[in-house]
Amino acid sequence: MNWYKTAKMETEQEKWERLDRELIKEIEENPKWIPINSSFIKAVAYYEPLEMFEIVMKRDNKLYMHQPVPKKVFDDFMAAESKGRFYNEVIRKKYGGSER
Repeated sequence: MNWYKTAKMETEQEKWERLDRELIKEIEENPKWIPINSSFIKAVAYYEPLEMFEIVMKRDNKLYMHQPVPKKVFDDFMAAESKGRFYNEVIRKKYGGSER
């Protein structure tokens, strides 16, 4: 019997579910992530030397990266009453971004 006939093939849905579980585990176990009390945002991370801002959304557990985001903008984000609004109006619009 051929190996490819007996091997369990991971479907696209299963692949994304596995990646979501891995990302959630990384957020929970890695101190670089800052959990955010928001209905929109799960967690953020900021790397000052690279001015890199990462964010994980609650709706899809996807990670997005924005660069360069100055430290002052990150500090303003953390101080904002509505982090989701600040993210949408300032970071996402002004600093582009890519899904990771």
